Amino acid sequence: MTRKLRAVEMRARGVEEKTDFKREELSECVRIRDKRNFEKFLFEAVDEGLSSLGESAKQAVYYYLEKVFNLNKQEIPYRVKDFEIAIEKIFGLGANFLETLILNQLYKKVGGNFKLPASKDLNFAEFVERAQLSKVS
Repeated sequence: MTRKLRAVEMRARGVEEKTDFKREELSECVRIRDKRNFEKFLFEAVDEGLSSLGESAKQAVYYYLEKVFNLNKQEIPYRVKDFEIAIEKIFGLGANFLETLILNQLYKKVGGNFKLPASKDLNFAEFVERAQLSKVS
């Protein structure tokens, strides 16, 4: 009887371990999906923000980013700080306006509200990270 009981307990533990593994696996899949969605949202927000300059200007910015800063448009979600530096070098003080447009679009996509800080010391990469943390948690 003890041997049968032990066998039943071992099988039950195995089921629990498999269930825990599947939960972790599922949780990881959801996290990866959310991260990919966020990267897509960021890419779209950048494209929409640059579109405010007009189609030919947007294409010129993408060209300049790639040729001068070695930053192709598909890499922007993975190299946010590099994008921020490049945009600030291209547009100077006007970069804040463009970054604000992009952040507004991004926060709409992730379901948040973007508010420009009172200090007006806009750090684009930090706001993108905050948006990602609110979306992917």
